[in-house]
Amino acid sequence: CVCVCASRTQFISLSLSRIPCPCGRVHTFGHDQGTVLHGVRFGNRTAPRTFRPKNDTVCECTSLEFSPFDPKHFVAAYANGDVSLFNVAREYAVLHWSSHTAGLVEARVAWSALRPAVFSVCSPTRLQIWDLADSDAEPVHRETLGKPADNDVKAVVCTFSAVSPVTDELVLCFNNGAVESHQLRSRFTAPFDNEHSQLLTILQRL
Repeated sequence: CVCVCASRTQFISLSLSRIPCPCGRVHTFGHDQGTVLHGVRFGNRTAPRTFRPKNDTVCECTSLEFSPFDPKHFVAAYANGDVSLFNVAREYAVLHWSSHTAGLVEARVAWSALRPAVFSVCSPTRLQIWDLADSDAEPVHRETLGKPADNDVKAVVCTFSAVSPVTDELVLCFNNGAVESHQLRSRFTAPFDNEHSQLLTILQRL
């Protein structure tokens, strides 16, 4: 892992993500003190310096990922199951979910490779798919992972993989070495007209 030092305090970084811009100089670090650090290479200062969930809960940030369609927004997951959506220009999350994600410990987040409004939240035993164009209040799909008879098998990686311009697969890796690839329904893979611009309009209103 990466150690990030600030104000003489050592933080343990649990997740690192680079803003998908051509310069590749801006980075964010999710760490064990509940906030996401914002920094750039070569020591330049950034604003805001940190990103925080709306409830200011001190909990490990376990995963974060920028939208591949809009580098100004990223989603972050926390060890207690909370999930936040951030705008890089604002310190506090523009959206925060806790009730519908309760119990998603050690969650990982991933953006769809084809749908700007779709992302997943995956814990070792549960999967949620969110579609912000459909609802920003709750996931549109929930699923239990693994086999009920084998409680030791847990998902450790979840990511989207676009196998064609119209086909998106969800790839799951488990702690026993197994890998599963699930082809998603068309509602999760086929963007509608102007989806990106409509999503930006929704987010700008928050």
